[in-house]
Amino acid sequence: MKLLFQDTAVKDVIFKMRLWEDSLPEIQSEKLSELLTHMGPELPIEEGEFSAYTTRAEGAKIIARLILNLSAERRVAHALNVFSLTDDMEFAMEICYWLFYKNEKETKKYFDAANEAEIHAYFLQRFKAAYFGKILVTDFSDSNLWRLIIWWSEADRAGLEEQLKVQLENDPLKAVQLIKVFTPTVQSWSNDGTSKLYKAGFGQTRYEAIDKLFNPAIIYNILAGTDYRVEDVKIDQLGDNDPLTDSQLANVFMYYYEYHHSSIGKF
Repeated sequence: MKLLFQDTAVKDVIFKMRLWEDSLPEIQSEKLSELLTHMGPELPIEEGEFSAYTTRAEGAKIIARLILNLSAERRVAHALNVFSLTDDMEFAMEICYWLFYKNEKETKKYFDAANEAEIHAYFLQRFKAAYFGKILVTDFSDSNLWRLIIWWSEADRAGLEEQLKVQLENDPLKAVQLIKVFTPTVQSWSNDGTSKLYKAGFGQTRYEAIDKLFNPAIIYNILAGTDYRVEDVKIDQLGDNDPLTDSQLANVFMYYYEYHHSSIGKF
């Protein structure tokens, strides 16, 4: 595999593998998925490419497909083994994402609820062991942190809420950082071909997503009464792609919290 990557452009190799990923027998699928997982973190993330179509993302898709080539009784055990073969938990979770994506999108179901719960538990245990239960870690993407928070809430909502209270430390900056996990990241392109990323589009749906996972008062009680409260943000004038400063994002969150808890009633 290493020689192949040396002699041929990595992107070309990955593209060709995608053409026959679902036609391999079990033993080849098993071995190739293990090899690619070892090499996965070395696969490039092309600048300017959409995250779902980088060479690394395509590699994760191949590994997920190879795992699904295995028989139902071997699939979960092999998936857990594959995840353990890389120290890069972000890459392991990317493989997991495409496994579950495939399971959701196809008529044929590859995993049942018990299978998924076992995989969720594996990642939660690994995450807590690696980061001592910390949630706001900078070397994790927002999408993966969101998934972990979902799984944590499903397993132990009360424990998640207690951990959040400890970690946020009544710090408004950390409270806003947590809101950002649930806020879309927008990529904007300029005429010279360069791009920038920013947070935008936090609205009612995103607030409700937080409310389903943990008590939003954990965030609100930290932000209320701080300098963030001063800025007047006109919610109806904010577009989905308008960049949000930390202060604006905090005010938008507080607006939805207060509306949710007002005499008007819930959304």
